[in-house]
Formats: sequence, C-alpha cells, structure tokens
Amino acid sequence: MRLDEVCNANLYETNVYAMLGLEVGATPRMVRRRGEDLEGVHMQGRIAWRRECGRILLGQRPDPTLQDVKEALVKVTKYPECAQTDAFFWFWPAAAGSDDHALRHLQSGKRDLAFECWKKTADGAEEESAVIARHNLAVLFHLYALDAEKRRLAGRVECQSDSFLNVLDGFWTRAIGEWTALFNRESLWRVFSEMVRRANDPRLKEDFITSFRLRLPAALGSIIAQFLAAYEREGRTDDAKRHFGYLEKILNSAEARGEAIRGAYASEMRKTEMLLANCGKDHLPHEWLDDVKVLLADCRPLVESLTTFARGADQSINDFLDGLASICHSRVRDYVQRCGGHSDALETETYLLSIATSASLRREIEGEIGKLREVIQAEREKNTCWYCKRYQNMMPKFSVMLYKTTDNKETDTINVPVCDGCRGRFSLDTVADYPEIRKKLDSGWSLT
Repeated sequence: MRLDEVCNANLYETNVYAMLGLEVGATPRMVRRRGEDLEGVHMQGRIAWRRECGRILLGQRPDPTLQDVKEALVKVTKYPECAQTDAFFWFWPAAAGSDDHALRHLQSGKRDLAFECWKKTADGAEEESAVIARHNLAVLFHLYALDAEKRRLAGRVECQSDSFLNVLDGFWTRAIGEWTALFNRESLWRVFSEMVRRANDPRLKEDFITSFRLRLPAALGSIIAQFLAAYEREGRTDDAKRHFGYLEKILNSAEARGEAIRGAYASEMRKTEMLLANCGKDHLPHEWLDDVKVLLADCRPLVESLTTFARGADQSINDFLDGLASICHSRVRDYVQRCGGHSDALETETYLLSIATSASLRREIEGEIGKLREVIQAEREKNTCWYCKRYQNMMPKFSVMLYKTTDNKETDTINVPVCDGCRGRFSLDTVADYPEIRKKLDSGWSLT
C-alpha cells in the first residue's frame, strides 16, 4: 500500500500501537498475542476494554471496537509497509540507555509532563535522543491537530469559536514545523532504518526507507488537502483557505500541492468525467444547452475549488478543466448552430472561458464569444427604435425602398425599427442617417 493511501484523518485513530496499547518495537508475535488477549478482555465488558485497549490513545475519540482492532491486526499482518507506517506515526521509545520518563508520563495520562520531557530532550540531548524526542513532539502535535480538526469539521459547537481556532492553528503550526524540520534530518532516518531492520520482515522491499522518506511530505500534505476539500464541500471557504495555507508550508512546490489537491478530489473528478461522457447523449439538439448547464451546475463547487487552489499547479487538473470546457464548448456551439439562443449561450461560454487553461482552447472560446456578441448586438439594434433608442422585443419596423441611381430598376428594402411613440417622426429625411441606409446612399443608391 502507498504511504499516501494510509495517511488520512484517521491516521492515529487506526494506529495498531495506539489501539493495542503497545510500544513501538513490539515484535509481530507480541502484536498477535496482544490481539488475542483483547478478544478475551472484550467479553468482560466496556470498562475492562477501555482500560486495556485505550491506555495511551490520546484525544477525544470513541473507543475502538473489536472489529476495529481485528482490521488493524489484519492490516499490519498482511501489509508489512503498514506495520512500519504505524510504527513511524507513533511515539518512539527513548534511545538505548536512556530513561524513558516521557512515555511513562504519557501512559499514565500526564501529557503535559511528557511534552516537557520531550521538549527538554529535543533542545539539549545528544543527536539520537534529540531526534527521537523531536519526532515524538511532531506526532503529539499532529495527533492533537487531527483530533481537534475533526471535531471542528463535524460542527461541534464548542469547536467553532475564535479561541478554539487559535489553539487549533497552534497545533497545526507546531506539527508542520516539527515535521518539516525532520524531513532532511539524517539521524531520524538512521533511527527509523534500525527499527525496520529489527523488524526483519523479508517482505519489505529494499528501497522501503528511501521510498517512505521521499513520499512523506506528500503524504502529510494529502491529509491537509483532504480537510481542505471537506471544508470546501461544506461551503466553509475560510477553513478551506486556512488549510491551503498549511499546505503551502509543508509542500514547497505548486506541483506537489496540486497533486495533493487532485488526490483529495479524485472521486468527484471521476464522477464528473463520467457525466461529461454522457452529456447530451440521446437528447434532442434543443436540449443540449440545458444539459450543459445542469452538468456545470453539478460540478461548479468542484471546479471553483480546483481553479482557486490548484489551477496551473497540476497538469492532470489542467487537463481535467480543459476537457470539461472543451466538450461543453462543443455542445454549446452545436446548439447555437441549430437552435440559436445566443444570449444563453454567451453566458455559458463566458463561464467556460473562466475554466479553460490552455491558450489554444481559450482563443477558440474567445472567438465564439466574439461571434455571439456580434449577433446579439445586431439583434438588439434591430429591436432598438432609431429615434428614441428604446429597446423593445419585436419592435415594429418601417420598410424603406432604395433605388440604384443608374436606372432605378434595381431596388433594395431596409427595415427601420421605429416604436409606436415615434411613428410621427418617421420620414425619408429623418431616416437617411440610419446606418444601413447611409451605407447604401454612400455607395450610389437613392431614396427616390
């Protein structure tokens, strides 16, 4: 399993070491035995289950069920990468020869004391002990951030205040700061490599550590992007923008941020592509514009999110937006050619222009918009009184006959829009400056 497939908002909640109350470094045999013991404890009821299964599980979350524990055991047994991922995202014991006060404080529920121990060690101990403490601080604040964020997202009233948001933002800022400081700290990867070596699982690929290290920033970014998408679906734009800010801190490149956002919206993008493939099928031409409008209304929240947070950052997102704009543009153009409806089509084409990313597609849509505006302007002029300039749908018209001056045998008729209120002002003299008539007169025609 890929690291970014394992990393989600439940990263710590489903961690096998958290569920079983085991320290990182427990052998597979210890893990299995602990799982078997818990099945027996589960029969004793809720109190015993909470005492045995939730000893160092932090945060305000429901107790794991027996099924949760069984699924976690299957995960780490079947997929060795998952076992090592759970080990990485949990609290590491102190370096050999060091007294592990912090973990004992944590196991007894004294989280503040555990924090103080790790902070002191991170700031002043030798390298291996310091990096282990720094890692544990990253896990601690990351766990706090995810737990509090999920409660805020769920709409818990006490989690919507500015004071709660300030605390939550502090958790994220500290977690991101600790993780980013560790990405390139070689001592961290030496400690983790030694943990993996001691696990001695032949199923792990030789490049597991290298791959894990390479994917870690993107995996952490994907969790943030999932919150961004979740808030955006709820219409909570400020919270979504807050998470984009976190994403910028943990992923330096626009391409990496775009990939994370694409992963968070993958299911919506696939659904839209399926709808797009069927847009207008089995419908009559006069229904094509409505089909496009319904499709665009359905995917508008998705499109606005992608254009706001990832436009131009990820080629797959650009291709998705261009594909959507291109197919809808073709449908609208075909509709106009068969049915007219230029004003409605102009509104839709203008929106499609805001979606399109490639220069060639934008030029094509801009050209169509120009043609639509010309037709709309011409139609408007035909229904605007020549005298008072008032627009009226189905404006009455006066027919004016023009003659070729050479022999007066060739004639042409031009309809001049004149409203009922201006009928009395109509005469050949006053209508001579009507644009179409003036053009004829200047080219040798006459009114008599």
